[in-house]
Amino acid sequence: MAADDAATLLDVQQEVCALTHVRPVNQKLLAPVASQRIAQALRSGAAGTTTIRDLGLRGSLRMTVVGAVDAEVEQIQHNDAQARRLHEPRRLHPSMLKDAKPRNTSEVLPPVFGRCEAHPSTPRSSSVHEQVVRYLEQLASDPAIVHVCRAHGYQVGVLTELLPHENPELLGLNENKGQRILLRVRTDGADGMRDYKTTRRVLVHELAHNEISDHPPEFKILNSQLNREVDAYEEARTRGAHVLSSQPMYDPGDVDEEREERRIR
Repeated sequence: MAADDAATLLDVQQEVCALTHVRPVNQKLLAPVASQRIAQALRSGAAGTTTIRDLGLRGSLRMTVVGAVDAEVEQIQHNDAQARRLHEPRRLHPSMLKDAKPRNTSEVLPPVFGRCEAHPSTPRSSSVHEQVVRYLEQLASDPAIVHVCRAHGYQVGVLTELLPHENPELLGLNENKGQRILLRVRTDGADGMRDYKTTRRVLVHELAHNEISDHPPEFKILNSQLNREVDAYEEARTRGAHVLSSQPMYDPGDVDEEREERRIR
């Protein structure tokens, strides 16, 4: 297109509009070596005062115009409005909300462990019964154990205990791939509770039997993998904690174990 050097950028836009029906507000003008100056003039609102000469252009202009005519703009806006309506929450008349209950959209995962039970020979009224159940519940709710179980799809029906005189050579037993897991939680003298971390490793061993019944090489590989996952989970939690001291962190679980052990004795 031909343009006088004194013509303003707005004059050019209006001429482009006459030729293409793209309004100035929807135009993007691209010209060799002047595109950036054109964009700056349009952004600053100086299209009516900036001349072709100011832009460093002379004589015949070769420009590329990018833009849409009004009908195309309206169609795009219409499509956007329809998309928003489709994805926005449904609005109901207040009369339709009467007696309505809010939906719980959060996913509720089934518990990994069903019940935690002390040995049947332990009276429910005894403090030992309470301590054993609490110890087993701590294992069943241990975040690292729950994480590993959910990752591998393990379920346990009943978590209970083996008394020291029952199968003395065993620290744990898995029946029917998780239908029931029994753990030696009391000390050999039945005068306290076994170390928590040690018992937890036995539990990991028994959980591996949910997948592999015997002890082939594959079982040892799986058992090692599960223990690594437990360690990695706890390490990640530790890294995410705010440590304010280099001293050992307070763990109420350890204190409870010591207190309960003294009470049994």
